[in-house]
Amino acid sequence: MRKVLKKLKNQPLTVRHVNFNEFNAKAIEYSKLHPKKTILEQFVEYRMKIINDISGLDEMEYTREYVDGDKKKFSIRKYLRGFIPHDKHHKKQIERFIKSIA
Repeated sequence: MRKVLKKLKNQPLTVRHVNFNEFNAKAIEYSKLHPKKTILEQFVEYRMKIINDISGLDEMEYTREYVDGDKKKFSIRKYLRGFIPHDKHHKKQIERFIKSIA
């Protein structure tokens, strides 16, 4: 999100689309090397940073379309609309896991 907000300050938007399989594989390895408490704290910290970064945007900044590092249209609004279901998906996975060990 910070890379996106750089664009709002007339700097190039360099964010690129993520290969989710590669990203998830790295996340699995990361989770094996760090305590669960640390991972949860980072989760909360990063979500709070996103909230802080977008809370000061006006409607035009929120909906404006940019060209991203992959030369595709990108807007903060569309990014968040895709990000929220992604987070909900992982939340359900966590809830199922907790039920399975209870």
